[in-house]
This record gives sequence, C-alpha cells and structure tokens, in this order.
Amino acid sequence: MVSCYSTPYGEFSNGHENRTAVSMTAEAASGAERGHPRRQRAAETWLATIHLLTDLPMGIVTFVPMVVGLSLSLGLLPLFLLGIPVLLITMAVASLLARIERARYAITLGERIPDPRPPRQPRVPGETWLHRLHRRIGAPHTWRAICYLLLLLPLSVLTFTLAVLLWSGPLALLTLPIYNWALPNGGADFGFVTIRNAPATVG
Repeated sequence: MVSCYSTPYGEFSNGHENRTAVSMTAEAASGAERGHPRRQRAAETWLATIHLLTDLPMGIVTFVPMVVGLSLSLGLLPLFLLGIPVLLITMAVASLLARIERARYAITLGERIPDPRPPRQPRVPGETWLHRLHRRIGAPHTWRAICYLLLLLPLSVLTFTLAVLLWSGPLALLTLPIYNWALPNGGADFGFVTIRNAPATVG
C-alpha cells in the first residue's frame, strides 16, 4: 500500500519540478535572446567607429608609397627603362596594402571582400619575358587597387572628421560635470540655457 500511494506523489513532484525548470530555462533563454541583439549592435557600432577612425592613418600609409612609387617609375622610365622595376615594386606594394585593407574590413565591419586576383596562370610555352611583363603590368585588378589606395586618403579625411565630430559632442556632454565649473559664466552656455553645477537655469 505504501508503494502505491508514494509512487504517484513522487511522479507528480518530479513532473512539476521538471516543468518549472524547463520554464525557467526558457525564460532565461528568451532574456538572453532579447539582450543579444543589443549587445551585437553595440559591438558593431564600436567596430564601425574604429574603422572610421583608422581610415585616416590607413589612407596616409597607402597614399604616400603609391604617389612616390608612381612618380619615380614615371620619372625614371626614360632612363634606360629604370622605371619599370620601380613600377613592379609599386604594384607589389599595392597588392600587399590591398590585402591589409581587405583584412581591416573583415575585422571591423565583418565584410569579407574576395581576392580579385585571378588564379595563377601556367607559363605559356614560347612566351617571351616581354609578354609576361606586359601581362603583369597590365593586370586590371592591380590598377584598381592602386586607384583605391590613392582615393582612400581624401575620403578618409571626410570619414575621420565626421566620426570625430559625431562622437565629440556626446563625450563632451557626458564629461560636462567634471569641467563645467571652470567654464566662463559659471557653466556651459548653449544660448537659451546655461548649465551650472546647480540645476540648469534658463538664460
């Protein structure tokens, strides 16, 4: 008799506890799912800001070697074709910088830009070094990379300036209580409102 009455009670107790545990787990998972998009958007915002702020130094790093290399290659071209080796070095540097830039996009923006270089072609029998040199210098993907690296600096000046302006305002307001007492007129004057250490007063 004892086993007959204890078994249903035990089954009811375990089932109730299981349902409670399942509901608590579902609620926790739902809360985590609701918080996950917010955390993801916050991380994406910070990474996008880092990308915009690194545009300017990256633009300087890419612009200088491209201008110097192209200028030297054109200037040395009449002197026994000495400009051709300089041009090949410049194109190799451009390919390296383009790979670094694609990696920067992948890290900060999550954009996987495929490598535009075609598969390495086998050497054609009977092809002279002059034909190989012409094919290498005339590679369109390398010249597109050079054009991008030259345009990155003027574009990065705009993106860097906008990023600094957009973030400087909120940061200045957040840190306003620290230096507000030292501002002229006893606080930050916005024209129609003067914010003092005491509650704001309308000017």
